[in-house]
Amino acid sequence: MKIFKNGSGPQNILFPVLINIAGCAISMAITGLMNYSLISIALAALVFLICQGIIFTVFRPLNDLHELRGHWFILPAILLVLLRTLLTLAQYYFRMDSAQSYGKLGVLLTVMMFYGIGVFLYFSLRKNVSFEKYFILQALIFGTALNMAFPVNEIADEPQHMRTAYHFSNQLLGIKDENDGVYMRADDATYAMSYPSYDLRDFNQYLDDLKAPLKNKELILVTDNLDYSPTLEWARRPLVFKTELYQYFAPALGIAVGRLLNFNTITMYLTGRLFSLLFYILLIAVSLKLLPVGKSLLYTISLFPMCLQLAASFSRDTFRIAGAVLVVALTLNLFWGEENPNKKKIPLIIALIISAGLVLPLRTFVYSMFAVLPLFVYFYRKKWLTDKMIIITAFSIAALVLIAIFLKYVVFPGNIVEEPQINALWMDDIKYSKQYFINHPLDMLSILRNTFWVKTVWYIDTMIGSSLGWLDTPVPDVLVRIFFCLIPAAAA
Repeated sequence: MKIFKNGSGPQNILFPVLINIAGCAISMAITGLMNYSLISIALAALVFLICQGIIFTVFRPLNDLHELRGHWFILPAILLVLLRTLLTLAQYYFRMDSAQSYGKLGVLLTVMMFYGIGVFLYFSLRKNVSFEKYFILQALIFGTALNMAFPVNEIADEPQHMRTAYHFSNQLLGIKDENDGVYMRADDATYAMSYPSYDLRDFNQYLDDLKAPLKNKELILVTDNLDYSPTLEWARRPLVFKTELYQYFAPALGIAVGRLLNFNTITMYLTGRLFSLLFYILLIAVSLKLLPVGKSLLYTISLFPMCLQLAASFSRDTFRIAGAVLVVALTLNLFWGEENPNKKKIPLIIALIISAGLVLPLRTFVYSMFAVLPLFVYFYRKKWLTDKMIIITAFSIAALVLIAIFLKYVVFPGNIVEEPQINALWMDDIKYSKQYFINHPLDMLSILRNTFWVKTVWYIDTMIGSSLGWLDTPVPDVLVRIFFCLIPAAAA
């Protein structure tokens, strides 16, 4: 596939992308093995510059800038913006507290991710390219880097997710857990009870633990009433999430493989993370293949730092995000894709029914909107659901809400539904129950207004990846804004 008409040397799109990804991987290895010292950063920068030298020498992308010659102000403006961005990043990086957990690592990773996505989107504008193939390549490299860079337990809520996946791995291996506990290998149980947490100052200790041999694989019962340190209360409860366990199938399978191969505790958990990442990559790649439109947008969003960090972890959000995306892709393919013979549609319909059924009950049916999307689209395409019917339904729902508020505040003001006790020792935020909003329906409007007014920017930034790990690994605002600008660029 040709890219540059006047360039010399190999002209396949795969080569420059591979060069950059290889450079990112080498840079990550250098900084990790040298414990993120200043010398390691310099060597990583050198690798990066060598990669760019190869690209500019062999592929000559500057030849494509000849169209800018008649617009003398554009190129200097672009260079000034890039220079200012780099200076901001350098200032942020070198002023960062060295004890801050993985802060500098977050800067390096997000710069590399942005560069990799940017290079590919540039290529995609020139030719029709295979988004799913390059997504697999880039997501595997960057996701593996995140898996290795963030130690086990250093991603939000991971201790509970790890134990839940461990519980599911017992089922896969035919081990029956007790109602109040989970059977674990002795080494794994010790790790779960001690809950080691690492930062850049003791990263070498993590590497030593990673290489330590498995000592005791005898199964012991870990229960919810063990003598944990009170400071770890937030990290141990609940022992296992009471949820749909199939969300943990991929990481649980990885744990089971690690146990069968007698991996030590950390290596076993890293294997579980890897299986979760592979599951995410598979479903997103299939979705990219199926989508009739919006491939570049999904490709870009799926490579955002937050999405890849969740993918390379034990979080059940990996299944939820990838599953919801697959439902949307299957729906669009069936109703807006190319006309396929009925025989080819049958497997897609079966896949849609299964994926929608799995997504339906997640998060107490919050994801049900994705599950009912195919029916809504089907009725709309068959003209069974018209624009007029949609408007009437919306007004009817609004009228019912107003009637309910009137009844609550005027007719039955004293009718109080019992509210459960909701608290979390490790959080300061106020927790609201469903019953609270039944008793105080107007408060919902106030909370929604304040949420959008105060938290909108925070939600967007964290969706992209402004805070990684336990939301304590900050990414520079300038990088988050650049990533945000990629969204309309990819959707164009």
